[in-house]
Amino acid sequence: QFEDCVRKKEVTEADLYFVKFDRYNLSHLFTNKFMTEDEVPPQFKILEGFEPSYNYRLPPGRHLFCVYGDNWIKDVRFELTFLECVPAPDIVQRIEVSESCLSSKRTMLNTFQSEYMEAKKKFEEAQLKLQMESELIQTMLKDREESYDKFKNQASMRYPANNVANNSRAGWFW
Repeated sequence: QFEDCVRKKEVTEADLYFVKFDRYNLSHLFTNKFMTEDEVPPQFKILEGFEPSYNYRLPPGRHLFCVYGDNWIKDVRFELTFLECVPAPDIVQRIEVSESCLSSKRTMLNTFQSEYMEAKKKFEEAQLKLQMESELIQTMLKDREESYDKFKNQASMRYPANNVANNSRAGWFW
């Protein structure tokens, strides 16, 4: 069995489970690989590394465990801890239900991703259309206003300016 390490609190650790039930691993390395895609939101990739784990059961006897380190600058320091699982059917059931639900969510997200991307594309197209229509309307309104100004100016050129003074205190209407 092979397990990549993950940074947790103050240490980096890799947990290997040799249990009697089927389980899943969540590889963060696999997930981070897809975080660079700009188009697909990271929420769709968070469970990409959630895969069934090969369930190795350790028979009684002697076993060889190996640790590798890829630090060429200094020696790799590590600590191995072995724990025997205690019978805990309620916790195992919670783990199994949780992993089953997460597996279903992963499948649902994979299906929903294409629906989301299609809706996003339509939304972006609608946004672009709205922007283009708004710009066209603004141009048309500006052209309309300029045409009315020209129309008014052309009509006023036919008549001499006729200013009427208002000397009344109460004001007046025509």
